[in-house]
Amino acid sequence: MRQFLLFILFALLPFTAIAQCRYTNTWQDFLNDNWKTEEGRVELVPSAKEDCLALDVEADKKKTAKMLRKTACVIEWGGSLYLNLRPFNTFGDVFVQAWRIGGDKVLFARQDVAPSRFSIANGDSGIPLSRSSFRSLSKLENLVCYLAAWDPQREELRIARVTAAIVAKFLAGHPAQLSLYQQLERGQREQADIVITTLQAAGVI
Repeated sequence: MRQFLLFILFALLPFTAIAQCRYTNTWQDFLNDNWKTEEGRVELVPSAKEDCLALDVEADKKKTAKMLRKTACVIEWGGSLYLNLRPFNTFGDVFVQAWRIGGDKVLFARQDVAPSRFSIANGDSGIPLSRSSFRSLSKLENLVCYLAAWDPQREELRIARVTAAIVAKFLAGHPAQLSLYQQLERGQREQADIVITTLQAAGVI
């Protein structure tokens, strides 16, 4: 009986995850963890109009999917964050997986279009570098990372390309990860797969 109940529990988990979706319509709501919830089936699926990492919204109700595509700033679904790139034009009318850094920044991977600088530093961790969790996302090596951050002075959301210098600043309090990172070839240090797995290993994202 116990095994049967466990089987039923695990069988229901995917459906529970699919039904749970929350989102914010503004960056300020995201920063303040002021989420809205959406009942019913809401999924993020591969987008037919973009690359393999781009996602689109599907829902039982067409008006729900349309609303989320047009107005959602960030969606949390299946335990991960997804950033709506529609307002930025340059990156496509899609959602992409994103990682929160600190309380006010989000990291995401996309094509290389606008090199720039952005500074920040974080705490310490001793987790070794590993790329195993991103083996299925091989195209990350052809992308770079960006930071989306709210500028309170200009009252606007700004995007900055993540350079090797920025990654080093994130790793300032993580000597083990910084050492491994600096041993990589210069041409690899700004690849999205390297940046993401390095920051994950350090506990920054």
